[in-house]
Amino acid sequence: MHIETNKFYAVKIINKKLMEGREHMIRNEINILRKISEGHENILSLVDYFETLNNHLAMGGELFDRICQKGSYFERDAANIVRTVSDAAAYLHDNGIVHRDLKPENLLFRTRDEDADLLVADFGLSRIMDSEKFHVLTTTCGTPGYMAPEIFKKTGHGKPVDVWAIGVITYFLLCGYTPFERDNNIEEMNAIMNADYTFDEQWWSGISEEGENLNLTPESNVLAKDFVRRCLTIDPAKRMTAHEALAHPWLTSVNTQPTSPVDDAQDLLPGVRGNFNARRTFKKAVDLVRLSYHLGHKHSVSMGGGRPAESAEMASAALKARVRRPQLLDKLMSAEDTLQFFKTGQYMGWSGFTGVGYPKMIPTALADHVEKNGLQGKLKFNLFVGASTGAETEDRWAVLDMIDRRYPHQVGRNIKKGINAGRIRFADKHLSMFPQDLVYGFYTKDKKDSHKLDVVIVEATAITEDGWVVPGASVGATPELLQMTDKIIIEVNTRIPSFEGLHDITTCNVPPSRLPYLIMGSEDRIGTAAVPIDPEKVIAVVESDRPDNTGPNTPADATSKAIAGHLIDFLSSEVNQGRLPENLLPLQSGIGNIANAVIGGLASGPFENVMVFTEVLQDTFLDFFDSHKLKYASATSIRFSPDGFNRFYDKWAYYKDMLVLRSQQVSNSPEVIRRLGSIAMNTPVEFDIYGHGNSTMVCGSSMLNGLGGSADFLRNAKLSIMHTPSTRPTKTDPTGVSCIVPFASHVDQTEHDLDVYVTEQGLADLRGLCPRERAQVIIDRCAHPDYKPLLQSYLDQATKICLAAGRAHEPHMLDKAFKMHTNLLEKGTMKIDGW
Repeated sequence: MHIETNKFYAVKIINKKLMEGREHMIRNEINILRKISEGHENILSLVDYFETLNNHLAMGGELFDRICQKGSYFERDAANIVRTVSDAAAYLHDNGIVHRDLKPENLLFRTRDEDADLLVADFGLSRIMDSEKFHVLTTTCGTPGYMAPEIFKKTGHGKPVDVWAIGVITYFLLCGYTPFERDNNIEEMNAIMNADYTFDEQWWSGISEEGENLNLTPESNVLAKDFVRRCLTIDPAKRMTAHEALAHPWLTSVNTQPTSPVDDAQDLLPGVRGNFNARRTFKKAVDLVRLSYHLGHKHSVSMGGGRPAESAEMASAALKARVRRPQLLDKLMSAEDTLQFFKTGQYMGWSGFTGVGYPKMIPTALADHVEKNGLQGKLKFNLFVGASTGAETEDRWAVLDMIDRRYPHQVGRNIKKGINAGRIRFADKHLSMFPQDLVYGFYTKDKKDSHKLDVVIVEATAITEDGWVVPGASVGATPELLQMTDKIIIEVNTRIPSFEGLHDITTCNVPPSRLPYLIMGSEDRIGTAAVPIDPEKVIAVVESDRPDNTGPNTPADATSKAIAGHLIDFLSSEVNQGRLPENLLPLQSGIGNIANAVIGGLASGPFENVMVFTEVLQDTFLDFFDSHKLKYASATSIRFSPDGFNRFYDKWAYYKDMLVLRSQQVSNSPEVIRRLGSIAMNTPVEFDIYGHGNSTMVCGSSMLNGLGGSADFLRNAKLSIMHTPSTRPTKTDPTGVSCIVPFASHVDQTEHDLDVYVTEQGLADLRGLCPRERAQVIIDRCAHPDYKPLLQSYLDQATKICLAAGRAHEPHMLDKAFKMHTNLLEKGTMKIDGW
């Protein structure tokens, strides 16, 4: 209730814990409601939002409850309802919005009055679309009985899905049941994809036979059935639009007066209500049978049993299309069924790289199992991943104390806590070296039974006729992980399109039989289109419908844009001096807002036909492609935001011919990086005045994140560049800590590896300089004004002392070199009075 007006509103309470990592869904709903609120009388409007969403209160109940409460119900009543919903849909579509979950339960009355407005509600699955684009959305969403065929087929969908739903609603309003009801979800989905429905004579015989029962105008002989058929057209391009639906004679010719039933009109209420109640009773009975089976089945799983989930017969049409080796469908299971394969202490591998392409169903089922049965700290694994995965999987595992050892790279908040608390034993490694060391047996040398991984779980977007694995948005260490196990579980993700044709897969040979990677340009391919495996090693196939939990990219800010400007000016100067060609050399860029700003700057910069050879692509690479200045990109992962992925899928035919995804052993290969003469750009935690870079640790001992591929590139590139803000803000210091220090508290990149440092203050070109010259250039050009005098004082004092002692090549005062760090730990600031 509003305190001042005493007016009541509906409050949508958001469980922050459950929404962690999915905040973009709430932001999406808010953006949509803000765009359309108060714009149409039949749309439930957003009033305000802070920690909750505050909407106008709809107190009149759901549509079908209101129908059942009426004394009579005629075809014209159904037509008036459909016209209202169609008009609201047309308004949404005109504003570039597709609802995606139209159904009777989301149609509410504003009040209990007889003439109350009908309101369209629940925009949680809605999306804002580019009005010029059609096939823009690819995620499976909505309520199955009301979903259009293109959603199940994952061929891309848009506004026409709402018209299909209107057709289902119309059918339901006229007979009391939906057109595609079947005994199970698989049969229902197949019926939808084939538009397999009938007009049962028993219930449809009196519907719009010649127009007289509806009070249609004499010149119209169009039936309600025609309206339904034109809504339930399989091809979305041939389906009516919302505006065409409004112009259909069934809606335009209806007697709009809601009062005084016509004598010869058939009262539909008895049949509609009877059908609805009969099917509701039957559904409850079916649900009870399924529940009893589910409880007994889960008990058998918890006892170590398990069985395939109805095997190939239960495979969805989408899964059957993706798994082209039919024998593997015989190994289809639910995620819960696979629990039988896991026990504590196992060496387990996952696919995934930078939060995309990782398994979701089975890690979640394992976490649920641990949480439900109080197995925290009792069911633990040695976990091997190419790089990081989603927070809802391995970060949750860290909270539940399910990780004993973790290799080789991480960025998870709770994994970091577990590492620093000593619960997780973490070993970092250059990302190009991790897969080869895995194949060499370095990580499994102490295993007693074998030197292979016990089980590997990978996400695929397809399985070929040979049983080979087609990855999704990342390759990472998947080929080597699969190479090092005899038990493979494949999660086939049918929510996203197949990425087949985008990959170039190589496997690892052991010295002295290693072969060179004969890549002479970013576009060169040297491997196969899928990961070769022995299909006999597959012990289970699980269908997945969960997206990668990426969230939005960090936007560029003023600091990152300033850094990008310095870098682009520097590269332009190198071209002018003849040290770089006009199209530069293949670029490598890390992730984060600085990398986004740099790539965004290049999209509008002076360089043409640029090539990229990197680890990860972010959203701004799409801008780079669209500018026609990026010619080709090679990576091991595409970590787009949800909006970025939609954009990528929408122009798949355009992007796919300019992109290849490789294993991280190749994408980060020192051999290839040196041959191509890459330009490497990455962000440190801190660097010191002599040019040593720290990429992983805070104050020398606290793990922040893994090393990643920065060292692979920075140690082998033609130009090695590190960029960072000069300071980072803290809770206790408005300026923040200095990212430039006298002595790096941990060294990942040595002074011998790096050529250029950049902050928002300026750029320090260190090439050819001795240590004392490097120190002066870094302080002069990169240090924050608040810290510059302090750093200069350290250099002056250290130089004086070390010159006098005859050890002044790289002057340091070892008893004072970490004074800024110790002061930060003790007092919360790096600002000290002096040395």
